[in-house]
Amino acid sequence: MSNSTLQKSSKLNLLIKIAFLAAFSFLLSLFELPLPFFPPFLKIDLATLPALIGSLALGPWAGAVIALLGNLLKILISGSTTGGVGDLVNFLVAATLCVTAGSIYQAKHGRKGAMLAMLVGVLFMTIIATLTNYYVMFPLYAKVMGFPLEAIIASGTALNANVTSLFTFMILMIVPFNLLKGAVLMLVTFLLYKKLSPILKK
Repeated sequence: MSNSTLQKSSKLNLLIKIAFLAAFSFLLSLFELPLPFFPPFLKIDLATLPALIGSLALGPWAGAVIALLGNLLKILISGSTTGGVGDLVNFLVAATLCVTAGSIYQAKHGRKGAMLAMLVGVLFMTIIATLTNYYVMFPLYAKVMGFPLEAIIASGTALNANVTSLFTFMILMIVPFNLLKGAVLMLVTFLLYKKLSPILKK
């Protein structure tokens, strides 16, 4: 078999894996868990899980592509409740986690390397989630959907009296929510990766 044939076969194999993981990401996005100590629109889901696993097994940019395709599938099949703004932010946040974790894991393999990669990825994810929500998501959502920022802030105030502005909403709601979500993703990835990585790397 020629080198060009092998390269084409390898690329096709990678594309199939990415497509499968993206489809799985979409399916997981359909299952959301509301939490009583966060506003109702902040729900835990595992849609980023296939992208994170893909970034560790296939490379950081493969994880970003999986996250992108998963979000596009959700928009195409289920539509968007945020005028596309939330989907854009979801992609940016997921891509940050995947590219960061995947890049570190490429340089430092092993269990410790994976844990370090995911931990740093979650921290970067939380930072990007906070910044994009503060400067992009909430202002644009209020403008596109006609939903006042005051109502969003009030949903946080109802749970924590210290939430009195958009900034305090970010610090007391968005930051802990993303750290919790990241911890869940880390735990599930840690439990599944060893079993799935041989299949994805085959």
